[in-house]
Amino acid sequence: MKKNRIQPGHQKHKSTIAEHSDDREIAVQTEDRLIPIKEVCKMVSISQATIYRMRQRKTFPEPILTSGQIVRWRLSDIHYYIQHGRASPEAHTER
Repeated sequence: MKKNRIQPGHQKHKSTIAEHSDDREIAVQTEDRLIPIKEVCKMVSISQATIYRMRQRKTFPEPILTSGQIVRWRLSDIHYYIQHGRASPEAHTER
């Protein structure tokens, strides 16, 4: 039985979402991934308590409440915060 081998310089073809849609749309989908507070804390290097205090002062993006009590942040909101040092105006409104 002959095994399938990949020749040097050749790759097996894998179907990806990018092949079937616009690349910019995929970037947006990735950016709007919802992330938990532990991941947010690692990205911005501050504690959970500080994040909640900053939310009360409206200086940090608001999270999204998903099914029940699960709290997540949009990755795009956290990237905006990292780049600009403040929450985006849209981060405090429901999208």
